[in-house]
Amino acid sequence: MTRRWLIDLPTRIHLWTAEQEIRHRTSSHPERLRNLDVLREYRKSRAFPRNDTSLGRTPYFVDRAGRHCAVGQLMRGSGDEQLVRRIAADANLARIDDMDPVVLSGWTERSGLTKRELARIQPQYPNETQWVVNLMLWTSFLMIPYALLAAGLNRMPPDRREARMTVLAGTVALLTALTFVACPYVLPGGEPAALVTAAWFVALLGPAIVAFLLVNQVRRGRADPVTLPGTAGLVMGAVGSVLAAAYVVLGLLWTPEPEPQRGSDPLWVPPPSGGASSTPGFLVPAGLVGLVAGLVVLVGFVRLRRRTA
Repeated sequence: MTRRWLIDLPTRIHLWTAEQEIRHRTSSHPERLRNLDVLREYRKSRAFPRNDTSLGRTPYFVDRAGRHCAVGQLMRGSGDEQLVRRIAADANLARIDDMDPVVLSGWTERSGLTKRELARIQPQYPNETQWVVNLMLWTSFLMIPYALLAAGLNRMPPDRREARMTVLAGTVALLTALTFVACPYVLPGGEPAALVTAAWFVALLGPAIVAFLLVNQVRRGRADPVTLPGTAGLVMGAVGSVLAAAYVVLGLLWTPEPEPQRGSDPLWVPPPSGGASSTPGFLVPAGLVGLVAGLVVLVGFVRLRRRTA
């Protein structure tokens, strides 16, 4: 239940911002406000499609269980079931901009919404492999604040144990909450698979569990509280660097599939994939930032260990 709520959260935010943006535009069309009210109820219902395809981040007009996307729900709410069935049959995974304008024009005029606004409303859903590269990038960035935590603990006097434990617990709790919020954007929008669910729990609870185990080892005298922060920072820098480097390399080597082109045919209708990419997307510049940050952390803790050796 909680994971489904998290996965739906980005779609709900997308629909809310689209609704507010469109409501602030002046229009006297009688159907416009009614459609926006329908959109609001649709957002609250959370009856969103589940991307059970192997395609990339893509819209899904009507999924196999009969759940409609936001635009499909607006058409359905206005009684245009035949139009919904036609789009679902011919361009179920197409973006609004790629759909046949002749098919959309009649309903668009009646709805009081422009084609651009419909494109703004239409959400997209990630594929099954996107979460892997997203999690790699997120984890590499997550190592940076943990490394800063280790550096801060290393500078605190060893006799201030309670203060060290408070800083450790507070930072881990904050970053765990941040991961909790970020999970909907990192993980896919399809039905949860065992591996995806396991990765979610590791990303969410892993740092807290590791911190608890390390504190327990220190209290039992099995770990040195003086050298432990430096060692932990070194490991975090190494992990962050490796993950960021792997992300950048994959982003540079992974070639996305070309999208089908509209051409000069005004009645062109995209294939069922709607031009959606079957490969995950990469933010290579962000990966480079993570790599540089990880290397800086790694070098810094290597120099620290050499000074204290």
